[in-house]
Amino acid sequence: VEEYQKTMEAFRPTVPDKLKDAVYIPKQSSFSSLEGFLNAKILVEILSGIKGPITRAKFIYAAEHTSNLDVGLNKKIQFTKEHHQAQHQIYFATIKDDKFVTVENWDLFK
Repeated sequence: VEEYQKTMEAFRPTVPDKLKDAVYIPKQSSFSSLEGFLNAKILVEILSGIKGPITRAKFIYAAEHTSNLDVGLNKKIQFTKEHHQAQHQIYFATIKDDKFVTVENWDLFK
């Protein structure tokens, strides 16, 4: 999460003018953009394992041989021929002092 926050701060991505909505004001960071960031890290890792032109078969092979990939969560990512799901865990988080923090004490929400 720290890498995501630093990247968002450094590059400050914005919505292209033709896609802007006068009513919606995008946040600097969000849970959905964090998920997209993590997915992009996984995709880049898979693509970097492909030699030569990228094909569907090469992509599948590279993905199914990706293991021990650290994307900054508490569990490393691993794919196999039988296992194509990167994570099976849901991370409950909230925002505290303008930062994402993992929810560890549900009593705070009573």
